[in-house]
Amino acid sequence: MALRVLYAGDSEIEVVNVYKGFDSYSFSRYMDDSTWLQEALATAGDIECRHLGIMEVLPSFPGSLEEMQAWDVIILSDVGTNNLALYPSFRPPHAAPMGPNRLDNLRRYVETGGGLLMCGGYLSFSGISGRAGYAGTPVEAVLPVLSERGFDDRVEMVQGYRMALTEAGRGHPMTQGLRWDADYLLLGYNRVREHASAAVLAEYDGDPQIAVREVGRGRSMIFASDVAPHWAGTFIHWPDYAAFWIRAIRWLARQI
Repeated sequence: MALRVLYAGDSEIEVVNVYKGFDSYSFSRYMDDSTWLQEALATAGDIECRHLGIMEVLPSFPGSLEEMQAWDVIILSDVGTNNLALYPSFRPPHAAPMGPNRLDNLRRYVETGGGLLMCGGYLSFSGISGRAGYAGTPVEAVLPVLSERGFDDRVEMVQGYRMALTEAGRGHPMTQGLRWDADYLLLGYNRVREHASAAVLAEYDGDPQIAVREVGRGRSMIFASDVAPHWAGTFIHWPDYAAFWIRAIRWLARQI
């Protein structure tokens, strides 16, 4: 039976205003950064991945615990808490109640056996100017790391950097035996703090890069950098990029 993965985020609408003296014009484009991870998971052959673009999260992300439990693993990547905490009815015509508390149900989803992965980005963890807003939420309560409320946690590494496996990472089924010595460069990450019950598998300059945690009957994982450019740099071309993410999904689903 195929593993079912729900992947929310990693897309955006870019609006550009161009001014040329008295004259100006605007244009917009939809940018989908999810293709790198989706294509990697597709090579497994038994992982079914449904992607919710950023405009689909507010209306279509599961609300109830039972709806979430239809998925073996849920991925949140570059999607702020407002998209999960609110519903379309926060704008007229208003409705009360709007719906179930999705942030709290994500906590319950993990505790009852689900797998949750958060990947880095400008709207992950605390995010740009603290706007991602996961610090102090029920989602953070089941992650392997903690964030600072209202803190801009982005670390831009334009010169590039590489992660180093920890002792735990060298022996973990998700990371052991992969070609970490092959060439790649990452260009940034979210600075987070290790949770007391987490295992850090890779780090840079003392900051967690890959961390995992057992929570109740479920598991959680973070990847502090991004799965796509710009932060992912040349990591997307690392020879074990697909193998690593497939292992991550299998570990979160308790298949390894």
